[in-house]
Amino acid sequence: MQPGKNPPNTRNLTVVLSVVLAAGLMQARALNAGGTFPTAAHNTRNVVLVMMDGMRWKEIFRGADPKLINKRGPRLLGDRDQRTSEAKERFWRDDPTARRQALMPFFWSVVAKNSQVS
Repeated sequence: MQPGKNPPNTRNLTVVLSVVLAAGLMQARALNAGGTFPTAAHNTRNVVLVMMDGMRWKEIFRGADPKLINKRGPRLLGDRDQRTSEAKERFWRDDPTARRQALMPFFWSVVAKNSQVS
């Protein structure tokens, strides 16, 4: 196999999944056009999808990771023990709900209360 090229099985799978997805979307659209899907009146005018690259879902829903918060950082950033204790003081709570609020206060006090998080 050449560097930078997908193996043949991956390409075939991608084509199959694309065809299945396209067929499913066309079928759903055809059914909806025929009026077989129940429609409900909604007040929603906008949908915003937020994607975060590199964010760990466990930290969003569980707060600071105990394995990471207890890990000493590089010397380059200063006193390693002091930085670890400061991080624990700022972000560690025994309760996961309080821990996630401490790590991401805006997300849980504004975004989650005014939208749907799933």
